[in-house]
Parts: sequence; C-alpha cells; structure tokens
Amino acid sequence: MRLKWKDGDDYILLINNLGGTSKLEELVFTNDVLQLLELEGLHLKFIKTGHLITSLDMSGLSITLCKVKDEKWVDYLESPTDAFAW
Repeated sequence: MRLKWKDGDDYILLINNLGGTSKLEELVFTNDVLQLLELEGLHLKFIKTGHLITSLDMSGLSITLCKVKDEKWVDYLESPTDAFAW
C-alpha cells in the first residue's frame, strides 16, 4: 500500500511505546521514522513520543500518522492536561 501526500498538508505523528521497549530503542525508532517521513517531504505539525497508552509486559511501538484537517486539533494536543495517560 502506498499513500500519496500532498504538498502543503500538515500531519500529526504519535509514536506510542507500549511499555516494554527501552527509551533508547524508542528514540532510535523515532529518529528512523522522522528520517523516512522527511524523505517523503511530509510536514509534521505536531510530534509526540512516549508511553501514551501502555500494555502490561508488552514490547513494541505503534505509529499514528494523522492529516491535520483542522488547526484546532494541534491546539488540543498542545493544551495542558491532567490526564494520567498522556
């Protein structure tokens, strides 16, 4: 499957560490993803990595790439929160 990007589109990137992956592995993976997306010419408006939604004794990472269709989405993601899972 090959997705087509449009010039001028903005994207949100979330990389979730499921819990059992080391911070070093997470950062290496994040760097690789950022390099690949840069080669594709994607403009990332918001990037967040870390333990966003974890699973007990689960190793691995998940990627969410979302096209920004409304600037409020980025504002909401950047807003402070007391949520324990963010």
